[in-house]
Amino acid sequence: MRPQSIQRTKSNFNAQVNQNRSSVEMGSPTPAGGAAKPIKRGTSQQKMSASGSAGGGVTSPTSGKRSEKRKPPPPPPGGNAGSAVDSGSGAASPSRPPKQSSSRPQSSRMASPVAAKAQTATTTKAPEKPERAVFIGQNPLAYCLWGHYIAYGAAALALILSIFEISYHWAKPWKCEIDGEKINSVYIADSFGTCPTIFVNENGNTQQICCDETNENTQVTGNVYLGLFVLVSSLVTGLLNDATFGCSLWFPNDGLAYTHFVPGVGIYHFIVGIVCCASYTTCLAGWSYLAAAGAYFYGCRRQECGDGGYFEALDRAAAAKAKAEAASQSQSETVPYNPGEGAVKADGELGSLTELCTNITCASLLQNTYEFLYRAYNEDHLSTYFWLTFYGIMNVYFFFDTVGIWYRGIDEMHKGLENGTLDLQCGDELCKLNRLAIEFGPVSTAVPYAKGAGKCLNLNCSMILYPVTKILLSKLHSAGISFSRKVKSNSLFAKFFAHPISRYIPLQKNIEFHKLLGYLVLLFTAIHVLFHLVNLQLASTGTLHRVSLWGWDWTYLFTGAIITFAMVLMYASAVPDQVRRVKFEIFFNSHQLYMVFIGVLFIHGHVFWQWALLPCLLLCVEKYLEGQRGGVSFAVTKVEWIPPVMALYFKPKNPVSSSRL
Repeated sequence: MRPQSIQRTKSNFNAQVNQNRSSVEMGSPTPAGGAAKPIKRGTSQQKMSASGSAGGGVTSPTSGKRSEKRKPPPPPPGGNAGSAVDSGSGAASPSRPPKQSSSRPQSSRMASPVAAKAQTATTTKAPEKPERAVFIGQNPLAYCLWGHYIAYGAAALALILSIFEISYHWAKPWKCEIDGEKINSVYIADSFGTCPTIFVNENGNTQQICCDETNENTQVTGNVYLGLFVLVSSLVTGLLNDATFGCSLWFPNDGLAYTHFVPGVGIYHFIVGIVCCASYTTCLAGWSYLAAAGAYFYGCRRQECGDGGYFEALDRAAAAKAKAEAASQSQSETVPYNPGEGAVKADGELGSLTELCTNITCASLLQNTYEFLYRAYNEDHLSTYFWLTFYGIMNVYFFFDTVGIWYRGIDEMHKGLENGTLDLQCGDELCKLNRLAIEFGPVSTAVPYAKGAGKCLNLNCSMILYPVTKILLSKLHSAGISFSRKVKSNSLFAKFFAHPISRYIPLQKNIEFHKLLGYLVLLFTAIHVLFHLVNLQLASTGTLHRVSLWGWDWTYLFTGAIITFAMVLMYASAVPDQVRRVKFEIFFNSHQLYMVFIGVLFIHGHVFWQWALLPCLLLCVEKYLEGQRGGVSFAVTKVEWIPPVMALYFKPKNPVSSSRL
């Protein structure tokens, strides 16, 4: 071919490419940001179908055939690969002259490699990794996840109870001693077993009472080997539940747990639970282990599959490591600060510098406090902070006030035993406790802390029902508005109450307050149980006989174990959000154990009814009204889709019956 024909072919090809580029830029904003004219459809596209063979062979839209995806034309010699025609931009009009190239170089119009890579990633789905595909099954982890968190609670209980199981092996009986010193001799039997102290009982008969120094009986016993086994089992359970080292949530679809419904971790929890039930001290941990085993077996029966978030944890760790490395690299490139001549270097100026720093600290503290209160006022959080502070002070007051009362009572009893001045002749409860203290010993100084936590439990376990009583919340919400409509007055009282009560009490934070109360109940339960166990170690005989005064014997220990076990099942599905999000039914059904929790509390704490009677009545009324409303038929009158929310409008079918509710 001659050079003139080669040059003519190259010029024709470049002209066609410029036309294609102009058609692309006409369908989208220009690089300068201006809006382009829309593409005219008709003969121009038909002509393009004839002359567009260089652009990928686009067929005419009027020919009845389906358009094929265009392929970008090959770049001309020394041309630009970024000027290819996009398949969705349409054909160029031949009546429009080719757009002149801008003053900027053509390389600025080339697609960025990062953008091209991102576009490829969005259009092409990455294949699933083989090691992660084996964790896709019929159901995600739900009941196994619940059992996982129950096992956490069982391990915590086993760790604490195993220590007391070991220590109870060396529990000491009542030897007529207080802090290593003998009590008054009038309360100690002589060598012949004669008791010098007498009193008149309820029947009017004279009765002797004294302390026996030869007594070797204790009300609690412990097994060292069982305690060591439970202790080691709790540590092993913690390792099994660890996300990095453990396998308690490792359920692939090719394992025995998925194919044959045999979870190895469930078998382990079952064996440990059976062994823990061999002792009264560790039986509570045994119940929790058995509950975890049951959850694992039921989850495997449902063919739950998952890795427990192992690979997600690896991804988060890798991302955090990369972020830390990037931060350290940017920090290393930062120029260090040079104080220069303005820095204080003389030793004589140290005092003034310290005073200056103190003033700055005080000013900053005041400034931060002012900004915090101002922001809380603007965001309407002042009432929330006020009531939280007030409620916290109330709990602290109840705790230490009860501790002080019990400390004074125990101290007076100790002094009476040492001085021989206990009142034994009266018929009230105090005299009965004094006689028990002589014969079986007083309670230890750990009881005041257990009683202080018990007083706070009475408060919080009764208050925890109020935030979920919807009928009470709805009435309180409208109380201020109703008052303002009935009372037309300019008095300060009317102005203060002529607003919704939620302005002064954060009723809209009822669920958050309910959760806070749950954490407080957990905290005070741990304190209550721990100090009761310590008291049994120090004064088991006196404590158990004191409780038997009301005819309970070991009942309070049994009822306390039931309450704690119900708490383990409820908290395992409520505190971690994963269980509630995966399967809400587990959270809802396990929370129905609140009836067992509250009901047994009436038996466990003989004064709890004074705290919980009103909220329990309100809750019963609400449940009754919910049952009545549940029998009313409603019809859906309207459905609206307001992205991303669907609005449903209901109307009762029987307005007469529904208006009574």
